[in-house]
Amino acid sequence: MVEFLESVAPGEAVQVVDLLERRNALLGSLMYLHTPDIQLHCASCGGARNFACMDAEITIVQPCSVFRTYQCRNCGTDPKLFALSIEYTPNDVHPDAVACKVGEIPIFTTSSAANYSSVRNLSVDDLHPEIKKACLPLCQNGHLAEGVEKSFKIVRDRLRKLTGYETGSDAFGKAGLRIKGAAEPHVADDFNEGVKFLTMAIDRFRNEKAHVVDGNVRDEVRAYEYLRLSSLAMHLPENGYTEQHEFLECSVPAHLSDAVLERGRPASAEAFRYGIEIPKQFLVISLYLTIVFTSCFYRPFRLS
Repeated sequence: MVEFLESVAPGEAVQVVDLLERRNALLGSLMYLHTPDIQLHCASCGGARNFACMDAEITIVQPCSVFRTYQCRNCGTDPKLFALSIEYTPNDVHPDAVACKVGEIPIFTTSSAANYSSVRNLSVDDLHPEIKKACLPLCQNGHLAEGVEKSFKIVRDRLRKLTGYETGSDAFGKAGLRIKGAAEPHVADDFNEGVKFLTMAIDRFRNEKAHVVDGNVRDEVRAYEYLRLSSLAMHLPENGYTEQHEFLECSVPAHLSDAVLERGRPASAEAFRYGIEIPKQFLVISLYLTIVFTSCFYRPFRLS
């Protein structure tokens, strides 16, 4: 039904898969017209978007003609009207049936059909280069579980290079990893939480796959979906930075920034702020004075 609405030209009667949907009722079963979400080009949004049917559900009991109105889920505008002619044999419970588009508004064109299906034409060529190079050959040779697990390891390696930690929880928690790319500044925290939980999900998937023999990946489509998940987790951190690194660049005085970077973590919080090491002589004197002060109040304790 999705392909029929998206790309079949008006005036052509075709056998439509899943045109109808059978549902049980009190007095038997009824056949409803199946109206799934479809992907069309939205002129208001300027690209392919999900469209949903805005009309109430309708039962099909005989051959009929119906109108269905679809609207962009993103902007709520740019409606698309379909006029459908359905050939249905009464009491038939099979979901497939012959249907024909009598017409549609806006008018169907070949170029518009290409735009509608552009999102569906994504292929393995669109995967992140590192995922494609290291994992795709394994999957193409039938080693689906190995390819999927390796994609998860690549994501962990990426986090380790960025932050020194390979798990999502540590990268975003201990290292303070932040990702630029939120739709608006006021939702940056939500965006970063989403990326964090994406990497944490990959950690869990990786652990699950690593503790079984075949990784429970036996289907090529499911393997591709895992690779796509890892590919997204590789693309998003490309604009990543750590809050600690940003602090060093923005908050430390210029004449002390080199000291902070070269000397590492000093002995106190205040010293860490400015990259100043506490002299060893001062520590020795402090220890000596502590011992002398303690000895002044020391009294031997004897049992009587």
